[in-house]
Amino acid sequence: MAYLRDGQLGQAATRSPGCAAAFRAARQNADAVSAALIRLLERPIPAGRTMLLRRRADELRALVDGLDRDQACRLSRRLADRADPLALSFDCELSTALRDELRAGLERSCRRARPPSGPTPVPAPGPAPVPLRPPWSLQWPHFPRPDRGRISNGWPPPGTRGRIPVPDLLEHARRILDALRAAGYTVGIVGALAAVIAEVTALLAFLQVARYVFFDVAAGQLCVDARLITDFAAQHIVNQAGMRPEWPRLEQALQRLHRLDQQAMELLKQRSPAQTAQPASSSRDAPPPSEDDSRQPRRRRTVTGYHGTHGDAILGILRRGAMQPARGMIWLNTGDYRHSYQHGGDRRRHASFVAEIQVTFDPSAVREERRSTPLIPNTLVLHSETALPATVTRVFRRSRTEHGVTEDVLVGATAIEAALR
Repeated sequence: MAYLRDGQLGQAATRSPGCAAAFRAARQNADAVSAALIRLLERPIPAGRTMLLRRRADELRALVDGLDRDQACRLSRRLADRADPLALSFDCELSTALRDELRAGLERSCRRARPPSGPTPVPAPGPAPVPLRPPWSLQWPHFPRPDRGRISNGWPPPGTRGRIPVPDLLEHARRILDALRAAGYTVGIVGALAAVIAEVTALLAFLQVARYVFFDVAAGQLCVDARLITDFAAQHIVNQAGMRPEWPRLEQALQRLHRLDQQAMELLKQRSPAQTAQPASSSRDAPPPSEDDSRQPRRRRTVTGYHGTHGDAILGILRRGAMQPARGMIWLNTGDYRHSYQHGGDRRRHASFVAEIQVTFDPSAVREERRSTPLIPNTLVLHSETALPATVTRVFRRSRTEHGVTEDVLVGATAIEAALR
């Protein structure tokens, strides 16, 4: 890359005069494909933002994969001509490895056989070919969507053959969790179900495959519905997700989610309406209900925010499943998570941490206060004298290396504990 570095972390690097002139010339003689390529190349990315660089690389790959043969040949010839301003802009902005990968992809697309212009010959009858798919990708037939407006006694719903869209399975688990809390449960299965719901939600957000995946209850497998993959960008997202280590973790988390969901439904079925204020499994789950509690279940509220602190404190919250107030207050940042890095310095691990935390509390016992400080404008303060149930869903880690400052995201309890241990 031909850049003039200004040394400011978080600011985009300045291009050299030659590269800037090449971009201006390339924009003047750009067709639809080259214009899309130039827009991706010109995207301002601050120094050290590796996640943004990876996202742009994925979009460039999707652009190259989506070209037909003629478009790929035309773009490949332009990028091979060193006198073309588009080729110079391409070389100025991207790393050598990514340039070679994209050029090789264009050449492969260009070498594809052109479809015949005459009538298509009819092949001789024979055995039907078996399409090859990755082992984690299965195409299921169409089935009716379950009713998401109520909790059904028959789950999975009839007609689905045990193949449930993951968002529907997650929504059903949330409704079961609300029913448990309304029945007076506060610990035990409630904490486990809340933790696995948070883990599945975070993994789906990281992999970006929520709209394409299903869970086979009978086989315990995470599957992809190929009917919903309608463009090259979606195909690329699913292919990349299937090769990531988070894919089997998501499948295991869904297995735990379904198991806990079934256990919670059995627990709710075993209790009569008169017992809904006190759990029948153990007297340690909740304190004895008062007369008012027996008539009306307590309302619970869950808030999500960011909390900057060192790794040992995050491990403590993760293992206890609760957040201890400091001087009667719990501080959460409800805005940009990066504002909390200033409080998350960890000298032992040579990094700074910000945890995304879900806190559950009773609004009648905990007072909420909104504050604005010069460093964190969106601050939520929970006033409580006791620890509140909390779940760590993600941890953002920023560390300094010889190549600059890097940032990554730890998703799920297993990955967080392994990284901070």
